Amino acid sequence: MLNAKTPQSAVLETLRGFSEGRMSRNGAMLALDVDYSELHDLMAENGFSLPELSDADAASEGWKMANFLAARGV
Repeated sequence: MLNAKTPQSAVLETLRGFSEGRMSRNGAMLALDVDYSELHDLMAENGFSLPELSDADAASEGWKMANFLAARGV
């Protein structure tokens, strides 16, 4: 849960950094002391979009999902 003592300016800067790809998802979650669903909600509430995946990251995630499904016979 977001620490109520965290200044709003720090929250917004963290969200902006994550949105612009200057901060990792884990870094943003640690900085704000939130889980991914809370981070996602904060991003939406404050008008920030999620960062885009690079082509390499998207391909890697695709292979991970394909391997996961194949291991389960899907």
